[in-house]
Amino acid sequence: MRGATIAVTGASGAIGSRLVLAAHANGHTVVALSRQRPKDLPEAISWRQFDLAAPDTFADALAGVDTVIHLASVICGEAPDLHTATSLWAINVLGTQTLMAAMKSAGVRRMILGSTANFYAPDRPEASELSPIMPTTRTLYLGSKAVQEWTTAGLAHQHDIAFAALRIASVVGTGRSVIDHFARRLVAGEPVMIAGHGSFGADFVHVDDVVAAFLITVDKALEGVWNVSSGQRRLLVDVASDLATFAGQHPANAVKIEHEGEHDFGFPTINCDKLVSAGYRPTPYPRMINQLIAQARATVNGAGK
Repeated sequence: MRGATIAVTGASGAIGSRLVLAAHANGHTVVALSRQRPKDLPEAISWRQFDLAAPDTFADALAGVDTVIHLASVICGEAPDLHTATSLWAINVLGTQTLMAAMKSAGVRRMILGSTANFYAPDRPEASELSPIMPTTRTLYLGSKAVQEWTTAGLAHQHDIAFAALRIASVVGTGRSVIDHFARRLVAGEPVMIAGHGSFGADFVHVDDVVAAFLITVDKALEGVWNVSSGQRRLLVDVASDLATFAGQHPANAVKIEHEGEHDFGFPTINCDKLVSAGYRPTPYPRMINQLIAQARATVNGAGK
């Protein structure tokens, strides 16, 4: 897919902002799509205004584009207010349907959707691309992502647009995740508190690996559904303890567990063997922890200047 023009929606987001830079460095012609021009976007990367809630921005945004990587979405927690809950359907589902129609009109040939791996049923130790989808937490958000993926796949088939969905596990390294927050606190010598009896776990994947997965999907013209993960579920309390050790803290003193409320299992291991067979290589866990601490130190030290 070299030589194709790639448009990235959500280009100012945690993944999108990194992806546009990496795709440009990888030799692709990139168009960044977002409501406002991303901060520090190089002049060599084109920016066009795009708002998933404003279909009148779609035609100009898609002009001359061959591939859309769709990352823009509404994200929320367990109990969104009515406005946010309504936006999950209006933006994530209906907005994406309207985008697909605009892609057909513009002659866009390929859609790569940023989906989620956290909508798999959590009642099994590992989830592959064939595992059942049945979210039991954050059900409104994760449910909207499931419907978004299903309807987009159907419309892609209807419009003769090549389609791939990357089902992404719990992303870290963005500076915005709870693990990034823990790393900054631990580097600053502050303790962290783990809620829910310490039972929460997930498959934590570094944002750089997610970016690499999108580039593989573009370069190898992958189609279908692909899990993007580390391939290993870890308890949040264990990750926090490892961060504490790398930060020079004693885990027993730096990491506290709150034994109140309900137990939250979190999410299963996300099997990424299919993507590995296409050339994907997740960051080894010790290196990921080291990167998180290094990034946290840079942030904390920079804030202190």
